[in-house]
Amino acid sequence: MYLSSKNGGIVLVDAQNFKEFHLETARGGAIDLPSSIVADPDGEHVWVAIDWLSSIGPTGDVAWAEQFAKMIDKVKPFGWISEDGLFVRGHIKRL
Repeated sequence: MYLSSKNGGIVLVDAQNFKEFHLETARGGAIDLPSSIVADPDGEHVWVAIDWLSSIGPTGDVAWAEQFAKMIDKVKPFGWISEDGLFVRGHIKRL
């Protein structure tokens, strides 16, 4: 799954793909981030609120929610979850 900011807002794309996570944006363009997404100081990553990300997934889809939780658990050992457990880190892909 990934987030896209190319059309003026942030939308979830490819929600069933739990093997990758990133934010797509236009190359050279400024990213207008909502409060649920925080730019990492390295300029190459963002921190996305896990609760917010879950809330924009398919509504009422129990199987999706289970797979989402597994994805979050799987990346914890690799430093992709904030210390407080509230954010997941994603690459920024500039297209």
